[in-house]
Amino acid sequence: MNQIRKIVDQLHKVMVVLGQIMLVLITILTCIQVFSRYVLNFSLRWSEEVPLIMMVWFGFIALALGVKKKLHISIELFFRMFPEPVQKVLLKFVDLCILTFGVIMVVYGWQLAMVMMASTMPATKMPTGYLYIIVPISGVFVVFDSLMELLGLIENEEETQDDEVIESLKNLSLGGKN
Repeated sequence: MNQIRKIVDQLHKVMVVLGQIMLVLITILTCIQVFSRYVLNFSLRWSEEVPLIMMVWFGFIALALGVKKKLHISIELFFRMFPEPVQKVLLKFVDLCILTFGVIMVVYGWQLAMVMMASTMPATKMPTGYLYIIVPISGVFVVFDSLMELLGLIENEEETQDDEVIESLKNLSLGGKN
């Protein structure tokens, strides 16, 4: 199981990098779109569709990574009112709900993507299923991470890979100064 966890952690890293690249590309393509429309008086026909696809993909990548990092919404005030044994049961219930949601994403997301492969997007002429295929992909990550949490197989130590990514983003925003 440890080997599988290492593989999935590497895939999580790939998703982080993919999300970062998409965010940069969305910004660049939107700037190009605005410049060409308002300065050059013509519009690239694909310039709205491609950033939209990337934004959808970015959102589902963020969702999957949020499950891994337990960034889902919770109301701590009510949770803290319960005794510790009840809190543990509630946490397992939450993990079970997230697991169920992940399974729904995989099953119905796959069905949606396959049905939508028959239609094409108007500007790029790509199959519309490409827009939706990220749903089952991120669902697999949601299922895996919530199952690991539900079974108590998550290590409690901080993951230095994510800390390194955060640190490199800080350095990038500060121009390399600490």
